[in-house]
Amino acid sequence: MSDSASLASRWQSLGLDVATVRVGARGTVVPERTLEGARTLPSTRDVAQEAGGPDVELGRVLGEGGMGVVKLARQRTLARDVAVKSVRPGGDAARARAQLLLEARVTGALDHPNVVPVHVVLHDADAEPLIVMKRIEGRSWGELLAEAPVGPEGRDPAALDRHLEILVQVARAVHYAHSKGVIHRDLKPDNVMIGAFGEVYVVDWGIAVSTREDGVPGLPLARDVREIAGTPEYMAPEMAAGDGASLSPRTDVYLLGAVLHEILTGAPPHEAPTLLARLERAFASEPPVYPRAVPPTLAAVARRAMSFEPALRQADAGELVGALQDHARHRASTLMSSEAEGRLEALEALLANEPAPAGDAADAGARAERTRAVHAVFGECRFGFAQALRLWDGNEAARAGLTRALERMIDFELARGAPTAAESLLAELAAPPAGLVERVRDAVEREAARRAELERVAHDVDTSVGGAAFRVATVVISVAWGLGCIALGVLGRHDVFAIGQRGFGVVCLTVALSLIGIARAARRSLLANAAARRQSYTAILIFLLYAALWLAAPTLGLDAPATSAVAMLAGSALWTTMALLEASWVGLPIGLLAGFALILAWPRFNFEAMGLASLVGGGLAAALRRVLTARRPGH
Repeated sequence: MSDSASLASRWQSLGLDVATVRVGARGTVVPERTLEGARTLPSTRDVAQEAGGPDVELGRVLGEGGMGVVKLARQRTLARDVAVKSVRPGGDAARARAQLLLEARVTGALDHPNVVPVHVVLHDADAEPLIVMKRIEGRSWGELLAEAPVGPEGRDPAALDRHLEILVQVARAVHYAHSKGVIHRDLKPDNVMIGAFGEVYVVDWGIAVSTREDGVPGLPLARDVREIAGTPEYMAPEMAAGDGASLSPRTDVYLLGAVLHEILTGAPPHEAPTLLARLERAFASEPPVYPRAVPPTLAAVARRAMSFEPALRQADAGELVGALQDHARHRASTLMSSEAEGRLEALEALLANEPAPAGDAADAGARAERTRAVHAVFGECRFGFAQALRLWDGNEAARAGLTRALERMIDFELARGAPTAAESLLAELAAPPAGLVERVRDAVEREAARRAELERVAHDVDTSVGGAAFRVATVVISVAWGLGCIALGVLGRHDVFAIGQRGFGVVCLTVALSLIGIARAARRSLLANAAARRQSYTAILIFLLYAALWLAAPTLGLDAPATSAVAMLAGSALWTTMALLEASWVGLPIGLLAGFALILAWPRFNFEAMGLASLVGGGLAAALRRVLTARRPGH
C-alpha cells in the first residue's frame, strides 16, 4: 500500500476528514476536539481578582495570531510594561478562549528560563481572559532565519553556530516540559522568540497535550487525541496520522530535528504545494539527503531525529542537546573531515578517468603525470582525514572517508603494477576486506617471484661474480703459461731441450685438464653463475683447441711457427667474443694479436712470442678486471 493510501486508511479508521482541516494564520492546524475539555476550565471571574478591575492598561498591538492578539500593556501595581494576550475579535470566540486559557495554564506550569513567564490571568469588562506575560522585545526566530538564506556552500559558520545555540536552548526548554508531562506539538522557528539581548523563549503552547494523568490540570491527554494538529511542514509521521496513541516526547524530538533541518537547508522538511501533499510527505518521512556543505555530524543528528520510527530517534530532547554539543566540541574535526571529503571526491574523479594505453612517449608522459596527480590528491585527503581523527577519534565520517580513500588507492596501485605500495597502504586499514587482502597478497607474491627471477637472471649474467678469483687465476695461468713457453723456446734454440709439436699438444692438454681441476676446486667463484662458467669454460676450451691443433699439426703439414700463429689467431677470436660480454677480457685478444704479429716477424721465436702474448694479455686482463669491478655499484 502506498504512503498516501495508508495515510487515508488511518484517517478513515479515526473518523478524520482531511477536507475539514484548516490551517491558521501562523501555519498551524489548530484542533477542535482537544479544546473541548478546555472549554470547561474555570471562568476568569472565578480565578481573578475583580476588585478595582484589571490591573493593566492596554496599549498598542504587538502581534496577532490565528485566534489571539498580543498588546503592549502597563501593569499599574508594579509599574512595568507587560504583554497581554487576549482573544482576537471575530471567529469562534469560545474556541479561542479555550485555547488561550489552555496556553496560559501550560505556560504558567513551566517555570523555565526559555519559557515566557505568565504573571497573572485577568479578565476584561466582558469577562474575556487577559493573559499577562513578560514582555519580550525581540523578533521571531523564523524572521532571523529568513533574513540569512542558505547558500550553495551552506550556512555561514558563525550564523550556523548561533542558530545551533538557539536550538540547544529550545531543546532544553522542551526537555523540561517533557519532565512535566507536556508535549508541545508545534515546535518551529516562528514559535520561538529571540529577545533583544539574545534571550530565547519557546512560545505558543496552545495545542500542547499531556502524557500524564496528574499533569497540567485541564490539559488533554495525548492518548485521547484523534485529530490532526500542528504545522504540516514540520510534522512527525504520527502527527500526520492523527493518532494520539503514538504521541510521545519523541514526537517533539522529531519537530526539533525538523527545525535543525531548516537551519541546515533553509527550508522545513515537508514543503509541498498543497496541505494534503505536506501531510503525505510528513507521514512518509523519507530520510533526507544533505549536500556536502552540511556538516556530517549535524546531518546524522537531523536524520536520526526525523526517523519514521519513534524508537529510532534520540531518546529525548536531552540526548539531542548532547548530540548538538558534541558537534560544537568536535567542530574543527568535522570541518577538516568535510574538506577532506571534497579532496576524496576529486581523487575518485581522477581515478575514474582511465589512463591512455601504453604506447609512445607522450602516452607514457600522460600516465606519469596522472600518477603524480593521483598521489598528490590522495596525500591531501589522507592528511585531512588523519588530522580530523587526531582531533576527535570518534569522527566516524573521517574514519569511513580514510578507509574509502585507502581502498581506492590500493586498487590504483594494484592496477598500475605497484603491489608493494598497495601492501603498505593495506597495513593502514584497521579491518581490510578479505577479498582485498587476498588480491594484494597474490600481487605481492607474483611481484616477489618476478623479482626473484630477475635477480636470478641478473646474477647469471653478472660478469663481476668471482672477480678476485678470476684475477688471481688469470695472473697465475698467464705467468705460468707465458714463462713456460719462453723457457721452451730458449731451451729448444740452445739444443738443451727440444719439444715436438705433438709433445706440446700434450702439454696444452695437460693445462686444459689442470684448468678443469682448478675450476672444480674453486667452483664457488669460478663456476658461481652462468657468466663465470662461460669465462672458465672459454679458457679451458682454448687450451683444448691448442691441444687439438698442436697434436694435428704434423698431419696437417704445419710447422711449429705456423701452428703457433694459427693458435694465436684462434685464441684471439675466442677471447674477443668473451670481451664483448666482459670488457676486462679485451687484454687477452690484444696480447694474442701482438704475439701473432711477433711470430710473423720472427718465426723462430714462436714460443717466446706465445709466452710474451700470454704475459701481456693476462696482465692487461687482470688489471682491467680490477678497475672495472671496482667501478660497479656495490663494490
